[in-house]
Amino acid sequence: MTDNLYLQDIGKKAKTASKQLSVASSEVKNKALEAMAQALTQNAETIIDENKKDLWIKFRNSINKLFFTTII
Repeated sequence: MTDNLYLQDIGKKAKTASKQLSVASSEVKNKALEAMAQALTQNAETIIDENKKDLWIKFRNSINKLFFTTII
């Protein structure tokens, strides 16, 4: 699955979940928030590492673009 299709799939799932949560009780919403917080906490190191990789790629691409536009 390409990145674009993957992101579209996540977006569709998020939209479905938001519709379900909009009519859910406060208890259900709180449990969902707790589950999300727990998942973020458990995966924090991986999330941070992946964000660092993304930032490095963006930085490297910016430097390359600057270098080549300066030369040309």
